[in-house]
Amino acid sequence: MITIHRVRGQSMLPAFADGDYVVCIRSLRFFPLKRGDVAVVQHPRLGRIIKRIAKLSAKSDMWLCGDNPGSTSSEVMGWQPPPTLVGRVIWHIAKPVTG
Repeated sequence: MITIHRVRGQSMLPAFADGDYVVCIRSLRFFPLKRGDVAVVQHPRLGRIIKRIAKLSAKSDMWLCGDNPGSTSSEVMGWQPPPTLVGRVIWHIAKPVTG
């Protein structure tokens, strides 16, 4: 399944800015997760978030982190099990720069 999501907030700067869009794919059979991938996750307390995968457990639980030092800490997010995965980012659409 392919989905499109709008980035909200600054937690993934400089890679992803507020207002950018990402295209995600859920199929892990053909696109397995790996360290460094960016994922959209439905976190039980924080809602839908976009974060980088810092670690993967043997059971494919994800330890997430934001690119921006001001992002919510990995300790607050905790390990996220595979069912929380909305999709792995496969394409980034940056918002147009106006000026």
